[in-house]
Amino acid sequence: MVLFLPAFTSASELPEYHLDISFDIQSSKITGVARIDARSKDITVNIGQLKILDVSVDKQRIPFDIQKGILIALPVSKNEPYSGISDMLKKRMPYRKKLKI
Repeated sequence: MVLFLPAFTSASELPEYHLDISFDIQSSKITGVARIDARSKDITVNIGQLKILDVSVDKQRIPFDIQKGILIALPVSKNEPYSGISDMLKKRMPYRKKLKI
């Protein structure tokens, strides 16, 4: 089995990320946490068929949206302009047989 998380900040600069995976054979679950060191304010993550539970920057949850399999970080509040992801993007992803995005 090959597990990977494609992510990029620009075409010429690929970020380093750390992926922790745990397997629960009895429950048929694969759970993982990806930590992506973002080198720019914007980051695009192609999530495929993974279900995103939360997104955090500097250990604080931030709102996000998923459009056509792409994760998009949103402003913290409606009145706050988007300032980008400046440090760390963390995703928690459980795998289930039937996924809906």
